[in-house]
Amino acid sequence: MLAEFDSDYELTQAAAQGDRSARRLMAERLLDRVRTTVRYISADDRDQDDWVQIAMIEILRSARTFQGSGSLESWSDRIAVRSAMRHLKRRRKKESVVELQEDPRHEPEVNPSEGHTRMAIRRQVARLLGTISGDRRTCVVLRLVYGYSIDEIAEMTAAPRNTVRDRLKRGRKQLKDKVRRDALLKEWVNLRTI
Repeated sequence: MLAEFDSDYELTQAAAQGDRSARRLMAERLLDRVRTTVRYISADDRDQDDWVQIAMIEILRSARTFQGSGSLESWSDRIAVRSAMRHLKRRRKKESVVELQEDPRHEPEVNPSEGHTRMAIRRQVARLLGTISGDRRTCVVLRLVYGYSIDEIAEMTAAPRNTVRDRLKRGRKQLKDKVRRDALLKEWVNLRTI
């Protein structure tokens, strides 16, 4: 992917200087990851596509800050997470949220022996993640999906380590409880990994 560039650092610096091919390469390389990150954090918010675009713009505008010491993906994750969290906080301030208990009568009937695809499982996990409160969901996604450490999550979310640990612990518990009650996932997911 770096056909014209010898390293991620060269790619980002060229993008920062306005090189259109470098900007295009960065966007193509990072878009799916940013979209996934924002989708998990925003829990299918109605404005999530806008948030993906805003995060991509912030990444491209910040290209000059990439130092090359870590991966381009990790660097972009930090920007995407902060961007999505900023928009979620603004939304919370504007709107009051009423959480409704899930009604088991409205859960779709699912039989795990029907050979569900990996995509169906991913959609169901994303749906369940969406039912976890925002700060907890962010910590769970960053830890379980992307494998970031507590310290890295604390830096990305601008939260103290102990707060991140608590959010992660409570978020994992919520997710485990939801997976145990889910007809599709309880057969497919190893609860020890959550």
